[in-house]
Amino acid sequence: MRTGGIDYYDTDRHRTANRFDLYLRNKSDRLTTTYKLVYKHADAKLFASKHDDYEQALQFDYATGNGHVWVPYVTFGDIGRSATSSQRQLRLRTSILYIYR
Repeated sequence: MRTGGIDYYDTDRHRTANRFDLYLRNKSDRLTTTYKLVYKHADAKLFASKHDDYEQALQFDYATGNGHVWVPYVTFGDIGRSATSSQRQLRLRTSILYIYR
């Protein structure tokens, strides 16, 4: 059903979404670099009025300390903003992991 330019779906309708993830990782003594690509395809519109979308991210981790227990990281991501427009945005995440050994 379509009302005012917005798609409404019946709750009884079964919808599917498929996802493919690709990870590329390079690790040295303390620095780890990870590239992640996520491709999605669904019955519903996901991005720019299409049924396909993708996200990509580049992450840098640096293990500190003798036991490499504290791991600060920063991630730069490219994500879609809307199911109806082709606008994308940068997602920036920073944090610190504690790895219990």
